[in-house]
Amino acid sequence: YQEAFPRSPSVRPVYVLSLLLRGFVMCLIIVFISVQMIHPLLRNSEPAVVARDMPKLLERLIKLALPVTYVWLAGFYVFFHVWMNLLAELLRFGDRLFYKAWWNAVTFEAYWRLWNLPVHHWIARHVYFPALRKRLSKAAVGFIAFTVSAVFHELVIALPLKSGHMPLAFLAMMAQVPLVAVSAAINARVAGTPFAQLGNYLFWIAFCFLGQPAAVLLYYVHCTGVLYQQ
Repeated sequence: YQEAFPRSPSVRPVYVLSLLLRGFVMCLIIVFISVQMIHPLLRNSEPAVVARDMPKLLERLIKLALPVTYVWLAGFYVFFHVWMNLLAELLRFGDRLFYKAWWNAVTFEAYWRLWNLPVHHWIARHVYFPALRKRLSKAAVGFIAFTVSAVFHELVIALPLKSGHMPLAFLAMMAQVPLVAVSAAINARVAGTPFAQLGNYLFWIAFCFLGQPAAVLLYYVHCTGVLYQQ
């Protein structure tokens, strides 16, 4: 528990206005891409979902990959850069390091350490290191940390979408555990070679062409009840 934090000397009104403007513009972009690109693709995927047409579904996922990635990156910028800096500026919170260069991560473990620093530090302080002090192995501690994170991810998504019976977010987070081990093994093999960035390529493929589009499609099917209307 920490009571004292670094403080900035004052609130900068011009900076606050710039953050509000940036957030507004990026939200408009997110809405535009969602309405004009993502939603039509999801609607057009309904016949393939009903028919269980896997080749057609794969085509839909590939088409969803780019607009979903645009929205994901824009959402990251709005929340982790604009919103958090806005709160920090208004509260005069001095520490503004909310993320690091996660886009260059060559392992999934590096991505989760760099993507969301406030949550990473909270998990490390209240879950990871206390579990280590219980003399548990690092593998067991890492599994516990991902489990706690998975539960909170599921709550954030399941409550508004009422999807508790489909714990997709929880399962997706727990799937990171073997991916962390696999990506670390791959990185150890290619480090110092011309293929040293292979892990970064695998990361972007896994998130942008497999994970994110599939999650969006599955939640769309759940929320619209496409399968139950037939």
